[in-house]
Amino acid sequence: MLFLFLLGQGVWIYHVRELKVKEFKMRAGYLLSEVAEEYIADEGLKYLAYGRDSSFRNGRLRENKDEKCFPVNHFYVFSEDKIHLVYDDLYENRELDVRRLDSLLRNALTERSMPPLVCWAISDRNTGHILLTCGKVSGSDKLIQAVPANLGCGFQHHLIASFELPFVFNAFMGILLVEVIFLLGFILSLLWQWHYIHTFWKTSEVKMMGAAHLEHELKKPIAILLNAVEDLMESNKDILTAREQLKLKMMRVRLIKMADMTDTLLMICGNSTPQFKCADLNVRQEMDMVLELFEILKPYAKVSFHITPEAASACLDQVYFFYMVVNLVDNAIKYSGDHPCVTIDCWKENDNFVIAVRDNGIGIPKREQKRIFRAFYRMNTRCVRRTTGFGLGLTFVRKVVDTYGGDIQVESKVGVGSSFIVVLPQ
Repeated sequence: MLFLFLLGQGVWIYHVRELKVKEFKMRAGYLLSEVAEEYIADEGLKYLAYGRDSSFRNGRLRENKDEKCFPVNHFYVFSEDKIHLVYDDLYENRELDVRRLDSLLRNALTERSMPPLVCWAISDRNTGHILLTCGKVSGSDKLIQAVPANLGCGFQHHLIASFELPFVFNAFMGILLVEVIFLLGFILSLLWQWHYIHTFWKTSEVKMMGAAHLEHELKKPIAILLNAVEDLMESNKDILTAREQLKLKMMRVRLIKMADMTDTLLMICGNSTPQFKCADLNVRQEMDMVLELFEILKPYAKVSFHITPEAASACLDQVYFFYMVVNLVDNAIKYSGDHPCVTIDCWKENDNFVIAVRDNGIGIPKREQKRIFRAFYRMNTRCVRRTTGFGLGLTFVRKVVDTYGGDIQVESKVGVGSSFIVVLPQ
């Protein structure tokens, strides 16, 4: 609709301009004819009054029938045919007063508030040759030519004139040019939008195919390995040594972590939304499991938690809550140097469950605190580059929090540490 509106408006502006130009040309041509006839009649009276015709004496026309005399002081005394005869006679005898005709034209234009006259000329109608000119004849686009005035018997000659293009016509062209530029911009924006949608559609298809392939190639083998390790631990519990049991336990934890990362990657690549199964959850038991996990994975880290009595139970999804806390703690340990110290605090506030994960790490600059939640984004610092990761953990946390309808806040000071505070409505 907007395209059709702009196109129609542009056509309308062009049509109005052409009508106005035509109207101006007609008006200017009529003025040329009027001034030319007035000049020729005036010249003809003077020409005849000085003895070239016996009927003219001292500016008076004498009729032969009744010898009645009356003053000849206006060009309308001459008929149109006589005007053309007088012009032919003046032209053949080279008695056209160019300066006077030019002065009459300019004065008439000034009286009628018309644009200045640039030049005028008398041309041969058949050949187009310029016979007489006043001013420099130019074919510039900034000039507008009036409708020619006919001169001489048989209209053998034309009086042509060029005027400065009125401002209103330039304004019309300016508006039309703006309309064209805007229309081209609109068309280009439509093309860009189509290209963007097409590219996005293709990328989505690739991501969905990649997610399906990833699920087939990684998720199922990990699940098979995890089941095998768990069966091995259960069936051979009595014959395994303590060291072998520890190794199998570490394998199990690593496989669970790989499965967690695979689920996170699949959810992000597939742009899917987590499906929660919320129920009353023993928060303390979940925190114990988190501590047990990191005692095996990263025994050098000091992880502790504190839960207020009212926050000991909450309505949460067990799987996603556990993975969310694991991602926050894992990030806190990664970027806290050689002696990481992580604290987990849980409490209730205004019918919301609040969990805060605090560390003594490198801190996050203010300008980076919104970017860290983007998929695959990692800060470009030496400490971050030395650690392994894909930049997906906080993206997963943000997605879980958003699905809950909650909020996550970052409080950080470079060189001191960071706090991630998650608010989940109950």
